[in-house]
Amino acid sequence: MAAPRELIAILMEEIANNTEIEHFQANIEVATGVTAAAQLLSNATAPVRVQSYVEDVVDLYSDMEFKSHFRMQRSTFEALCREVAPSMQRERSMTVNTRLLATIWMLSNKECYRSVADRFGISKGTLHLTVIQTCQTLSNLKDKYIKFPEARREMLSLAEGFRVRCGFPGVVGAVDGTHIPIPAPISEFRASFINRKGLSSMQLQVVCDSNLRFLDTYTGWPGSVHACMGTARFSNLLKNCQTNSMSLGILPIHCLHTFLLHTETMAI
Repeated sequence: MAAPRELIAILMEEIANNTEIEHFQANIEVATGVTAAAQLLSNATAPVRVQSYVEDVVDLYSDMEFKSHFRMQRSTFEALCREVAPSMQRERSMTVNTRLLATIWMLSNKECYRSVADRFGISKGTLHLTVIQTCQTLSNLKDKYIKFPEARREMLSLAEGFRVRCGFPGVVGAVDGTHIPIPAPISEFRASFINRKGLSSMQLQVVCDSNLRFLDTYTGWPGSVHACMGTARFSNLLKNCQTNSMSLGILPIHCLHTFLLHTETMAI
């Protein structure tokens, strides 16, 4: 009969062997699970999207078709690409043309991210990031192109354009406001963003010349503020008017109150 110490040694060896077997079985199960997961991934089909839409379809659009889809002439788009390309972040998967076209389509058509992403052959997340980055690049160029006139000669030229087109003398710009829909902020000021139609929004005020070219833009006031009166009072437009000895007038157009900026001393 084995001594107690020998029995204990034999039992410990058996326990160790069982533990090794359990570890071995566990490793087999893990390896089997990984293999099964890899098999499922290999069998999964990639999402079906439109392929080469920009290369194979957009290039075939006529100038009229291109403008109907992207709201601008092809030549204007090409000039815009040249302007924003140096400022755009490098992206291996998409060219500047594709990113700009996708952003313009998203902004100019009432479509959801899913359908636009499918059209341009990218994911919704990629499209969302592309739109944000491209809009930021365009916003950085705003001050280069949207300028309110400062010299009297420039104002006289703008006024002449309104006089010829509308027969209204002394006008250098037409002002109006609109609402930008936004999610209502969760704060004590939430009610301030509810406009007269019961929707949450932010105000946008725009000044344009007789050729519908933007001269000044201003946004940030909540939707409950009047579309014209509230924003014009606090925007940089008022400062420009005061600096250049200008006054504000109101002209009803199609039952809408539209501001017209005009000089007090112009003799046209």
